[in-house]
Amino acid sequence: PLEPDEDVWDTPAPEFRLSRIRVAGSPIARAMQGPEILLCVDGRVRVVSIDGASRVPLERGQAAFVQASAARYTLEGDGAVFRATVGSV
Repeated sequence: PLEPDEDVWDTPAPEFRLSRIRVAGSPIARAMQGPEILLCVDGRVRVVSIDGASRVPLERGQAAFVQASAARYTLEGDGAVFRATVGSV
């Protein structure tokens, strides 16, 4: 576990990291180190920009690309999201 609501799997490629975030009612804020892909695998989740101006709803099977320039976002709703990020390189 990376956080109480996020589990991380190490991959053989140091430039790639995969994790699962469980969203259950309370908003979850995440800082970014580069671009990310978010894939909703259960429930309904909203990806909200840090200023609240942009809201992207995701249902099971839908994905969103988050640009590195976003720097930070919040997940809201009730569901599970896989998060593909850059690794430690």
